[in-house]
Amino acid sequence: MATCTPMIDKETGKIVSYRFQIRKKGFKPTSKKFDTKAKGERWAKKTESEMDLGNWQGTSNNARWTLGAVMKAYINEVHPIKPFGKTKYNALLRLQTLPIANVSISELTGQHFFEFAKHRRLKVKGKSVQDDIGYMSKALVFARAIKLLPNADKSLRDIRPVLADYDLTAPSRDRNRRLVPGEFEALLSVPHKMYDGSNRSDAHKTRLRMKYIIPLALETTMREGELARMLLTDANFDTGELMIWKRKHPTKKETNDQCIPLTEEAIKVLKEYLALGIHTEGKPLFWPVSARNISDMFHTMAELCNINEKGSSVRSNFNNLTFHDLRHEAITRLFAEGFKAEEVMLFSGHTDMKSLLIYVNLTPADVLRAKEIRRVIMEQRLDEISLAL
Repeated sequence: MATCTPMIDKETGKIVSYRFQIRKKGFKPTSKKFDTKAKGERWAKKTESEMDLGNWQGTSNNARWTLGAVMKAYINEVHPIKPFGKTKYNALLRLQTLPIANVSISELTGQHFFEFAKHRRLKVKGKSVQDDIGYMSKALVFARAIKLLPNADKSLRDIRPVLADYDLTAPSRDRNRRLVPGEFEALLSVPHKMYDGSNRSDAHKTRLRMKYIIPLALETTMREGELARMLLTDANFDTGELMIWKRKHPTKKETNDQCIPLTEEAIKVLKEYLALGIHTEGKPLFWPVSARNISDMFHTMAELCNINEKGSSVRSNFNNLTFHDLRHEAITRLFAEGFKAEEVMLFSGHTDMKSLLIYVNLTPADVLRAKEIRRVIMEQRLDEISLAL
């Protein structure tokens, strides 16, 4: 039941505002001042309706907390306990600078998130918008559970299906781009085209490293960042093992260290690279090349040998080849060579089939090749058993 109390100025005796108070069983009393009685009546009607439907968020804590403050608290209190990945951490910092961060939790509606997603989608892919929405959702769930802000995440929870229906948070289109015959050889010839043999500058050495980074990526399934961080001591040529520290993982951010198989071809590539004498002791193996350098240089190389359209990006030309496509190629090749899924996971670092299969783009020829390899292996095993008997 809502009550209205006119607030009267003692000097003039005139009504200057109206104080509305709602007392309802099961809810704490709530009140608010308005400059007109009509505004107060609308607020009271809306509030009582939300209470009846169980959607009322309250005004005490929710009004004092903004979305930006919630995200900041989420970082300060959760990140030290369970460290976020770099992408999530930086995204939460960026989101705090946007207009939506200034909206209080009590006034946050689906419209705010719809407008945010609509404008963000003009600049980035649907998957990036989906990630941002997901980060804000995590922060709001934290606010509801830890900061006791009633229904803090409700407006976002309700609008998410709508965002998906309008393709504002649609996942990125799956890539199935693989190397075609001749592309690998063309890419490896580019460093020599870019600089003649007499040029021994640092720039030449930096780009020359790509001749070894590309085949190593195909042999190990490693990402740009993993290759850029790799130390010489991470590789054990005697046991055929390679340690990858802090590998990307959806939940483990600091402890996901993995030891992967190091193939004979990978060892050969590494030894040839070391023979150049351009590795700086105590630095990462391919220093000063960074993950961004690898990605950018690969695109430049692909343009120079006419694999990629000049001056275009993957967004403008989906058929352009990216360095990350080599990870798809490497994982697919392992399956085509007869490796079992659990064996491929030792290379790729995946822990479930669903995420692994995103990277598998087998052709009918690959399947037949794998079948033939398994047949030959089986015959060899049978021969070994016969000899043993």
